Amino acid sequence: MGKTADIFVIYGMTAVLSMLLFAVYFLLVKKKEAKVIFLFLDIVIVNVGYLCLSAAGTLEQALATNRLSYFGSAFLPLVMLLLIMDTCRIQYSKAVSCAMTAVSLCAFLLAASGGWLNLYYREVSISTVN
Repeated sequence: MGKTADIFVIYGMTAVLSMLLFAVYFLLVKKKEAKVIFLFLDIVIVNVGYLCLSAAGTLEQALATNRLSYFGSAFLPLVMLLLIMDTCRIQYSKAVSCAMTAVSLCAFLLAASGGWLNLYYREVSISTVN
Protein backbone atom coordinates (compact mmCIF):
# COMPACT_ATOMS: atom_id res chain seq x y z
CA MET A 1 0.00 0.00 0.00
CA GLY A 2 2.96 2.32 0.57
CA LYS A 3 3.97 2.86 -3.06
CA THR A 4 0.34 3.05 -4.22
CA ALA A 5 -0.46 5.67 -1.58
CA ASP A 6 2.68 7.63 -2.48
CA ILE A 7 1.77 7.65 -6.18
CA PHE A 8 -1.80 8.69 -5.38
CA VAL A 9 -0.52 11.58 -3.25
CA ILE A 10 1.93 12.68 -5.96
CA TYR A 11 -0.76 12.57 -8.66
CA GLY A 12 -3.13 14.37 -6.29
CA MET A 13 -0.62 17.14 -5.69
CA THR A 14 0.06 17.59 -9.42
CA ALA A 15 -3.66 17.64 -10.17
CA VAL A 16 -4.36 20.24 -7.48
CA LEU A 17 -1.35 22.33 -8.54
CA SER A 18 -2.41 22.28 -12.20
CA MET A 19 -5.96 23.30 -11.19
CA LEU A 20 -4.58 26.14 -9.09
CA LEU A 21 -2.38 27.38 -11.94
CA PHE A 22 -5.34 27.21 -14.31
CA ALA A 23 -7.48 29.18 -11.84
CA VAL A 24 -4.73 31.77 -11.30
CA TYR A 25 -4.35 32.30 -15.05
CA PHE A 26 -8.10 32.42 -15.57
CA LEU A 27 -8.74 34.84 -12.70
CA LEU A 28 -5.69 37.11 -12.74
CA VAL A 29 -4.69 37.51 -16.37
CA LYS A 30 -6.71 40.26 -18.00
CA LYS A 31 -5.95 39.48 -21.65
CA LYS A 32 -6.47 35.74 -21.96
CA GLU A 33 -5.46 33.69 -24.97
CA ALA A 34 -7.67 30.77 -25.92
CA LYS A 35 -4.71 28.51 -26.67
CA VAL A 36 -3.18 29.15 -23.26
CA ILE A 37 -6.51 28.32 -21.62
CA PHE A 38 -6.61 25.08 -23.64
CA LEU A 39 -3.02 24.34 -22.61
CA PHE A 40 -3.81 24.71 -18.92
CA LEU A 41 -7.04 22.74 -19.35
CA ASP A 42 -5.19 19.91 -21.14
CA ILE A 43 -2.70 19.73 -18.29
CA VAL A 44 -5.53 19.56 -15.74
CA ILE A 45 -7.23 16.79 -17.74
CA VAL A 46 -4.02 14.75 -17.96
CA ASN A 47 -3.25 15.12 -14.26
CA VAL A 48 -6.80 14.32 -13.13
CA GLY A 49 -6.75 11.31 -15.47
CA TYR A 50 -3.53 10.04 -13.90
CA LEU A 51 -4.94 10.63 -10.41
CA CYS A 52 -8.11 8.69 -11.20
CA LEU A 53 -6.10 5.96 -12.91
CA SER A 54 -3.96 5.48 -9.80
CA ALA A 55 -7.15 4.96 -7.77
CA ALA A 56 -8.96 2.71 -10.28
CA GLY A 57 -10.08 -0.57 -8.78
CA THR A 58 -11.60 -2.28 -11.79
CA LEU A 59 -10.53 -2.76 -15.38
CA GLU A 60 -13.45 -0.66 -16.61
CA GLN A 61 -12.48 2.23 -14.31
CA ALA A 62 -8.85 1.95 -15.38
CA LEU A 63 -9.76 2.01 -19.08
CA ALA A 64 -12.12 4.98 -18.64
CA THR A 65 -9.60 7.03 -16.68
CA ASN A 66 -6.85 6.02 -19.08
CA ARG A 67 -8.95 7.42 -21.91
CA LEU A 68 -9.32 10.66 -19.95
CA SER A 69 -5.56 11.04 -19.60
CA TYR A 70 -5.08 10.05 -23.26
CA PHE A 71 -7.52 12.79 -24.26
CA GLY A 72 -5.39 15.44 -22.62
CA SER A 73 -2.15 13.85 -23.82
CA ALA A 74 -3.29 13.68 -27.45
CA PHE A 75 -4.10 17.37 -27.67
CA LEU A 76 -1.29 18.72 -25.48
CA PRO A 77 1.39 18.61 -28.25
CA LEU A 78 -1.03 20.26 -30.69
CA VAL A 79 -1.75 23.18 -28.39
CA MET A 80 1.93 23.57 -27.48
CA LEU A 81 2.96 23.56 -31.15
CA LEU A 82 0.33 26.16 -32.04
CA LEU A 83 1.46 28.34 -29.13
CA ILE A 84 5.10 28.04 -30.20
CA MET A 85 4.17 28.89 -33.79
CA ASP A 86 2.22 31.93 -32.58
CA THR A 87 5.11 33.02 -30.34
CA CYS A 88 7.55 32.71 -33.25
CA ARG A 89 5.04 34.50 -35.50
CA ILE A 90 4.94 31.58 -37.91
CA GLN A 91 1.95 31.96 -40.18
CA TYR A 92 -0.31 28.94 -40.64
CA SER A 93 -3.67 28.55 -42.26
CA LYS A 94 -6.85 27.36 -40.64
CA ALA A 95 -6.58 24.24 -42.81
CA VAL A 96 -3.22 23.37 -41.19
CA SER A 97 -4.72 23.90 -37.74
CA CYS A 98 -7.70 21.69 -38.65
CA ALA A 99 -5.44 19.00 -40.10
CA MET A 100 -3.30 18.95 -36.96
CA THR A 101 -6.44 18.75 -34.83
CA ALA A 102 -7.63 15.80 -36.92
CA VAL A 103 -4.28 14.04 -36.41
CA SER A 104 -4.54 14.61 -32.65
CA LEU A 105 -8.11 13.30 -32.65
CA CYS A 106 -7.03 10.18 -34.57
CA ALA A 107 -4.17 9.64 -32.10
CA PHE A 108 -6.64 9.91 -29.22
CA LEU A 109 -9.14 7.53 -30.82
CA LEU A 110 -6.41 5.00 -31.52
CA ALA A 111 -5.03 5.17 -27.99
CA ALA A 112 -8.50 5.13 -26.43
CA SER A 113 -9.58 2.03 -28.33
CA GLY A 114 -8.28 -0.32 -25.62
CA GLY A 115 -11.04 -2.55 -24.32
CA TRP A 116 -13.12 -2.06 -27.46
CA LEU A 117 -10.82 -2.78 -30.38
CA ASN A 118 -7.42 -4.40 -30.72
CA LEU A 119 -5.87 -1.41 -32.49
CA TYR A 120 -3.64 -0.04 -29.74
CA TYR A 121 -3.64 -2.83 -27.16
CA ARG A 122 -3.84 -6.47 -28.08
CA GLU A 123 -5.34 -7.23 -24.68
CA VAL A 124 -5.89 -5.36 -21.44
CA SER A 125 -5.87 -6.59 -17.88
CA ILE A 126 -5.50 -5.22 -14.38
CA SER A 127 -3.81 -6.65 -11.34
CA THR A 128 -3.99 -5.32 -7.81
CA VAL A 129 -0.95 -5.85 -5.62
CA ASN A 130 -1.36 -5.68 -1.82
